Amino acid sequence: MTIDTTSAKGSDTSTLLGHLATRLQAHPENLATEALAYILNRSVNASKGLHSLLSRCGANLPLPSAYTTQVTDEDGAIPDLVASDALGHIVCIVEAKFWARLTDHQPVTYIQRLPVDRAATLLFVVPSMRLTFLWGEILGRCRVAGIPIGDEVAPSPEVKTCRVEGQHTLICASWREVLAAVSSSMFSGDPVLGDLAQLKGFTARMDVEAFIPLHSEELTSNIPDRVIQCCQLVDDIAGAVVSAGLATNVGKRSSSTAAAYYQPIAIKGHAAYVQMNCRMWPKYRATPIWLSIQETIARETPRAASQLPRYVAVLLGGLQPRAFNDGGTILIPIELLCGAERHVVIDSAVKQIGEVATLLEELV
Repeated sequence: MTIDTTSAKGSDTSTLLGHLATRLQAHPENLATEALAYILNRSVNASKGLHSLLSRCGANLPLPSAYTTQVTDEDGAIPDLVASDALGHIVCIVEAKFWARLTDHQPVTYIQRLPVDRAATLLFVVPSMRLTFLWGEILGRCRVAGIPIGDEVAPSPEVKTCRVEGQHTLICASWREVLAAVSSSMFSGDPVLGDLAQLKGFTARMDVEAFIPLHSEELTSNIPDRVIQCCQLVDDIAGAVVSAGLATNVGKRSSSTAAAYYQPIAIKGHAAYVQMNCRMWPKYRATPIWLSIQETIARETPRAASQLPRYVAVLLGGLQPRAFNDGGTILIPIELLCGAERHVVIDSAVKQIGEVATLLEELV
């Protein structure tokens, strides 16, 4: 059992490309598009994988032989990626999306650019969290423009498709689904396998950080009350842990980081925080309350520092990872009991932290 470094959905989001994209993120869609074109142009197996996805969506297309980015035409539209057959005919137009909204040309101008005398496809690749919303907007624009739309089909939960204007197919698929299809025909020695892993990490990170459109019921729900209650739970759990002699209080509470509220404590000489963390909640485990322990602590010996991840992993081992290494910080989810009264929830959290304290005592 090792400490997991992946997101809750199993995609590694800590790749080099993912890291650079967050630093140089003025146009992350362009970066993803160029990476995808590079992979598809260098590997015929990758191209076959994408072709298989299009075929599953009912698109009867020849296998693309070339992929070109940022193709300008007289209509003024600049598609992200254009796939062409051996004769240079457009087979598929691919539009990459993360947070950006649809442009004035999408999807109508791109559908009109597809060849009228042969089968072709317009594919939108989007974060899974935006798929349903963007698909509805895409179909709405088609209806306003008078473009005939066939029956909607969903070959998988993260793919939606329909016929438009006879031979043309309109598809909206998640990055996860598209890249899984691309990799499906690749083999272990494929020269772009590592590049594909980089792109998967990047898109997974963008998927996690994508803005989810607001719903009116969210604005009138009890979410604010729950957030306040979670912060109060942090105070109560930290106080109960100190009262139980499992930790010492080393400072005042803080909310200096975005989407987090925490109480600093020390457990067996290790600096730690009981925290409400909205970033960790969707990323690693379905709980708002976390215990974090720094991997490098002044009071630790080098040997203890190197053993800390292993000890925590042993403590919380099992079929499902229960400890996560997030940039040098060990994160331990505190499971909250559902349907229980407040004092029972707190007692359960203290017990979980007590198990950690027992193990960390061996490191002092």
